[in-house]
Amino acid sequence: MRYRRNPWLRIFLGMTVALSGCNVTKATEQPPVPLTVKQEEIQSAQERDMVILFQSLVQMDKKDGLMLSRRQAEDMLPLVRRNSTDGELSQADQQLIVSLLSKKQKAYVDDFQEHLLNRKQSLTERKYMDDLTIEQREQMIKEFQMRRQQRDQEQGHQSTPEMNIITDDEDLSSTGAFFIPGGSGGGANNVEQQLIELLEGRLVSEPTK
Repeated sequence: MRYRRNPWLRIFLGMTVALSGCNVTKATEQPPVPLTVKQEEIQSAQERDMVILFQSLVQMDKKDGLMLSRRQAEDMLPLVRRNSTDGELSQADQQLIVSLLSKKQKAYVDDFQEHLLNRKQSLTERKYMDDLTIEQREQMIKEFQMRRQQRDQEQGHQSTPEMNIITDDEDLSSTGAFFIPGGSGGGANNVEQQLIELLEGRLVSEPTK
């Protein structure tokens, strides 16, 4: 006996395969990251770098042999003012400011930036410690001391019981505008204004050569 194929069955099966293929494709597709989110992350990083740079220049100018010259102040001032009027400086503008520094001044700025980022990391760790319970904190301290004793014994050193998570080798808040990158940014405008006043004062105090 010969069976006749049902044409409607073939159409139904074809549509089922096509629809299942579409569903697989849709399931594997990842939604694109909104451009606004990426742009905000870029702007946040640029603002952080800008604030650290301005802070480093204000602190650097207080050090012996690292004071900004009149010529440097004259070249920097338009760039810093542009940040105040037009918004945050671009990465190229920040690099231009750094290029105006001497070798020793650049070394100080690099060290300052590294120190400040390490300080931020230390504050983050301290906040994490504050959120722990007393038992969790004591357990972490014991584990830290045990690891250090083991390391000191292997190296032949005498271990000490104190635990110093945070160390401050410089009071960065002496500027009156200390700003932790990634934190609330009220100090950003303050340090910018301090740098502008510093540069303007250098132009007034030193005669044109």
